[in-house]
Amino acid sequence: MDLPRTTPSNSAPLFVGAATGLITGQAKAFREACAAVPTARVVDASFERKLDVISFPVRLFVGFIQTNSAVYFTSSRSWRGFLTRDIPVILLGTVFRRRIINHLHGNDFESFRTGTGRLSRCLIDIMYSQIDTSVAPDKTLLSQYSMFERMKLIEIPNFFDDDIATTQMKKSRDEVINVLYLSNLIFSKGFTVAVEAVDILVSEGLPVKLTICGHPIGDADMSVDQIETYLRNIAAKDYITVAGPVYGARKADVLSKADVFVLPTTYPTEAAPISIIEAFAAGCFVVSSDHGMISRMVDGFHADLVQPTPHEIASSISRFYFSEARADISLSNRTRAMAVYSSGRYRSGIRNLFNGA
Repeated sequence: MDLPRTTPSNSAPLFVGAATGLITGQAKAFREACAAVPTARVVDASFERKLDVISFPVRLFVGFIQTNSAVYFTSSRSWRGFLTRDIPVILLGTVFRRRIINHLHGNDFESFRTGTGRLSRCLIDIMYSQIDTSVAPDKTLLSQYSMFERMKLIEIPNFFDDDIATTQMKKSRDEVINVLYLSNLIFSKGFTVAVEAVDILVSEGLPVKLTICGHPIGDADMSVDQIETYLRNIAAKDYITVAGPVYGARKADVLSKADVFVLPTTYPTEAAPISIIEAFAAGCFVVSSDHGMISRMVDGFHADLVQPTPHEIASSISRFYFSEARADISLSNRTRAMAVYSSGRYRSGIRNLFNGA
């Protein structure tokens, strides 16, 4: 049974999401949303410790008591996240008669919903039928909610950091081409493919250097220990720099020096990677795979979507190396990114969700 929502326009909203902890694309987007609405009351749902999970219902209830406007949350597509975070948010939002806004950052809601039994699917549908508005970086992702006819669907494209916009490009003026992988170090994101591609180019005599940035995250294909061992081994190569996680001004500096950004991803829940947007804003030529929403993201930019194999990635980088339009490509990508993916535009889209709420 749907209850009417009462959301006074003069009160602050409640935000629920990963306000601390590991920086993923979803966490980064949530924190930018918090910055867009500084009056929001934020309940952290990063769940880095068991105590965070245990205390969450109490912290969430207090958040509802302290606010009387809309509730905004980033939804999970795992049963653990759905049961421990999403259901409490939606139930309390319904009890307190709040407008509920869900921000989706993955392409796997449909598989999450259909990959369960009938009773589980029924529970998901009951919960999601209480959501007033869902937001995603691309309208194609929103089609996953087509069964919820009353749900409002809003597209808000992702963004890049302000530090990148204010950092001058420092592209190589000699023959060396600087290649960058900057994303969490997950096997399916393709960082090992990037390494093998550069190995091929070096063996062919091209002057190329690779910088790898990111935080190791284990999966079924490669554990954290295996990733760390792999990184130690490749760091011995004089044309590879393992820089670890980079943030803020340091990340902007690394991006400013990169000629080519590579993300040969097959990550199962890949949607619209913020790292690609950041690369465009820094004037990089992007080499990636046709996966998730990436083909829609790169439309109008200078990029190459290829099969995520070492030889295909190497061939794409090689073609760019011999291109006479490298400087023009760099400037064109940066200019378009400033117009399409600025943080100001993202923040404005988030604030508009609460106009009249």
